[in-house]
Amino acid sequence: MYKLNRTDKIDIDLYDQRINRTGYILYDRDSVEKNNKYYKFHAETCLDLARMRMVYKSGNQCCYLDRNSILRYLMEFENCPESFFKTSRRNSNSGGYSLDSKKVLGPLKSKGFAEEFITNYTEHRSWKTKCGKLDSILNSCNEFVAESTAGKKLYKLPFYASVQKNRRFNYHDFDIIAQIPKSMANCISVEDGYFLAWGDFAQSDFRIAYNLFLRSPENDKLFNAYEDKYEALARMICNMNHEKFDYDKFKSERQVYKRNTLATMYGQRSALLEEDANFIRTFATFIEKMPGYSNYLKRLNQYITMRLPILVSSYFGFKQQIYDAPTISRDSVRNDALNTPVQTGTSEIVIATVNSILDKCYAAGYTEDDISLYMTRHDEPIFK
Repeated sequence: MYKLNRTDKIDIDLYDQRINRTGYILYDRDSVEKNNKYYKFHAETCLDLARMRMVYKSGNQCCYLDRNSILRYLMEFENCPESFFKTSRRNSNSGGYSLDSKKVLGPLKSKGFAEEFITNYTEHRSWKTKCGKLDSILNSCNEFVAESTAGKKLYKLPFYASVQKNRRFNYHDFDIIAQIPKSMANCISVEDGYFLAWGDFAQSDFRIAYNLFLRSPENDKLFNAYEDKYEALARMICNMNHEKFDYDKFKSERQVYKRNTLATMYGQRSALLEEDANFIRTFATFIEKMPGYSNYLKRLNQYITMRLPILVSSYFGFKQQIYDAPTISRDSVRNDALNTPVQTGTSEIVIATVNSILDKCYAAGYTEDDISLYMTRHDEPIFK
């Protein structure tokens, strides 16, 4: 077991060297091409289904899937309320309306509006975007390097990782996380003679947030007793409200917890979907009764009101300034200050753990040719 202490040094320079050691990963080109071909067919099928629905429901009055036609179709023929589409960013291109999949179309669908059309249209947009990213890989990364243990031809996908805000390492040229959908992670491979070991810090951000803001002897008993930390949270909320915990109800609502828990801790207090809004109200009441969270929030609000500099320290002592400016809203400054120690904490734990694993291996006589860091997906370190 690897134990971390507050005084431990987080050697980010060493991690930087290790994550950028080779500057590329290998991918199975045949698998990417096959998946991309399937995804394109899927995207086109969804597009045709959405268009057929539009033509049928509008009586041939709306026939094209351009932005203005979709807005007209949804409001006039699917009776979608205009208020769902309004955006505060009123520029000449948007006309004050949005077709954002998450903020507009998703809530409309959840309310029962235009379900068939929105399902197919958003599916088309999602897969079209993914196909575009895969096309860029296939068009640019065609250097054959080696074969896998299974005899698959592997090609080089280059990258450069650099540290960003909250000690997160982002990939550039190519962004190997954004370019390859998680559903296609099996296309990432390694040459014959090696294998990949995938790690995962399950529910890492929420675990960090809990330990920073919600800990108490009573809460700890539940948090430590359940592997699913969202279930533990649901039980804590029931305890506070003197309610009996209903496991079946929790299971049906688990995605609501997963979708909104961190957002609420980071300052969100409203949502378009009724189920999200109900959860946010309940959870906000809970966290604002927790001394760790409420005291921190009170101090933040005082600093923001007086326009004082806000310096946030991570658990391991790394300090970051939360920048304020007349153009930045008070809510944005507060939410950034709530988010920063959590995101930084997860990053530092990943960095420290990866370094410790490799240090122990090298101390035992292994070399970087035997084991190395291949890549990291947020809180998932992958070793070669």
